[in-house]
Amino acid sequence: MSGLKIVEFPVTFFTLKDSQIWRIVYIPPVVSSTEGNDVTITAKIAGPAAIRPTAIWIKGKFSELKKSARIKIDLNEEKLEASLTIKKAKIFDEGRYTLKLKSGDQEVQTAVQLNVGKQEIAMAATVNLNYARKPLKQIFAF
Repeated sequence: MSGLKIVEFPVTFFTLKDSQIWRIVYIPPVVSSTEGNDVTITAKIAGPAAIRPTAIWIKGKFSELKKSARIKIDLNEEKLEASLTIKKAKIFDEGRYTLKLKSGDQEVQTAVQLNVGKQEIAMAATVNLNYARKPLKQIFAF
């Protein structure tokens, strides 16, 4: 089967009892971006409309994130999504992020790895080389 790529997605089954609490249905295990770009981590969530959940994002083990000029935390119950947006990501933003979803006295959590790579700068230079009085142009990319 040449060219066939198998992609696995996590599937979660819930009981009737589970339908009384909010839960995280899917979050990507790894999100990658380059330095200077905005990056958004989005989790699919599900739960009862009668109970309003709270979304808390934590970097590393203990650092709870707060909304700021660079950090946007959103909980959209209509779209059933909890998201974290980091504007103009930096190398130090790289790490493990945990989403805690609280509803009443219930809490669920899951983690995602954020990788932030250095932005590669494409630079072209034209160099004139004279060999036997004939100009030769070469283009170099760095």
